[in-house]
Amino acid sequence: MRKLPLLLLPLLTVFALACVGSNSKLPACPTPSDVAASTFVPPPTPSKPAPEDISQTVSDGAKLLADHYVDKLDVGTLMQAAWDGTTKELQEHNITVPASIEPGNAKGANSKDRAAQLRTAFGKLPDALPADSNLDTHDLIEIALSSMADSLNDGHTTYIPARDWNDERTNRVTSIGLRLRPYSNAYIVVDVLPGSSAQAAGMKAGDVITAVNGHPTANGITDDLPPPAGVSATLTFTRQGGASQQLTMVSKPADLPPVRPQLIDGQVGLLQMYIFPSRDDCDYQSAFRGAFNSAITSLRNQGATSWLLDLRNNPGGATSVAAYVAGSLGYKGELAEIRSRGGGRDELEATGNSLIAGAPLAILVNEGSASSSEIVSSAMQDAKDAYVIGEPTAGEVAAANEFPIGDGGMEITVGRVVVGPSQKSLEKAPVKPDLTVDEDLDQLAKQGRDSQLDAAVNYLKSKTR
Repeated sequence: MRKLPLLLLPLLTVFALACVGSNSKLPACPTPSDVAASTFVPPPTPSKPAPEDISQTVSDGAKLLADHYVDKLDVGTLMQAAWDGTTKELQEHNITVPASIEPGNAKGANSKDRAAQLRTAFGKLPDALPADSNLDTHDLIEIALSSMADSLNDGHTTYIPARDWNDERTNRVTSIGLRLRPYSNAYIVVDVLPGSSAQAAGMKAGDVITAVNGHPTANGITDDLPPPAGVSATLTFTRQGGASQQLTMVSKPADLPPVRPQLIDGQVGLLQMYIFPSRDDCDYQSAFRGAFNSAITSLRNQGATSWLLDLRNNPGGATSVAAYVAGSLGYKGELAEIRSRGGGRDELEATGNSLIAGAPLAILVNEGSASSSEIVSSAMQDAKDAYVIGEPTAGEVAAANEFPIGDGGMEITVGRVVVGPSQKSLEKAPVKPDLTVDEDLDQLAKQGRDSQLDAAVNYLKSKTR
């Protein structure tokens, strides 16, 4: 089983490649040369469509999948999966669906008739809920749409509930700002989100959390973290084996920065990217480009002579952003090809001009690097433009797009992707580093040092002596 990072930044569990069709090519937006990083402003929160009645919304969801999924799907089969998943969930809540509501011989009917019978049954389903049930029609819609998407066994096709829909599209998260991993019956901090309450409180990578709100972490932390917006959490932790400490911090909304620059040892320019921002409109793209350009310019002015792109735990995002990042770091030509249903093909070309003038470049990856992160690292490794360091990536690359449905949305696989000069598929085929370096949590806990980052910095120093 893959050792997935525990993210206390409640994004989707997996970000698929949010790009297809016209979105697979970067819009013809002006490229700023000197826009300050501070001018990067996240997009406004998009409005959400009002939820429809359950029968209409489930029918719309089935049609959405049948119209856009990369492989041909049957609407009746999708509706049946939604029904089976919903009734199973009701049974787990000790709720029995009356025979008068059951769709009868729906499984034996043709697809059109089966879909009609199931639509009628869904319309009656809220009547099966007891007055004291903690479920309502909204919950039934979410369960049905989730069951429908999950029936495809495709990690890139998933229902996005309303509570996550806006955060996903604005790169905004609500949390205290920690990324954690399990460690010795506790949890170790592997990263602190800039601008978060955890950073303001003084938390650091390597801190070992032993209790949250007085509850020992040996029993798990999901009941306490992340707290809702405005709610505080008190963490008990040790730092590098020292005495136990406590800090209290309040959960708040925060915007993931487009890039986090840092100069290491006076010569290595670190560019840490938490995500590839998922908006493709020109204003947003221009703002991102300005922030990315400014990060590189600032580090170069400080003396950076080699470059390190940190894509660890970066689940991906818009390919238009990936195309600009790759181009700005020296990649030229086709980055990937997206193959859609019906034989359609879209080429994703690297954009922009190199901002690092052939200087040594390394890319850090791990099993949390997925989608666009894998496209950039694999293509640049293939072209010998970058040396990849760390652990094998997630192996989760497919072209997906997001569609509103009900008061949430659905992410749907709309194409298969081949990457780089070798035109290889990365789906279930992780990017293998040129230099494998395991994450050393003991070193992080005892010394506060990042073994993978240290290895990458040492490699780059050896190239610039």
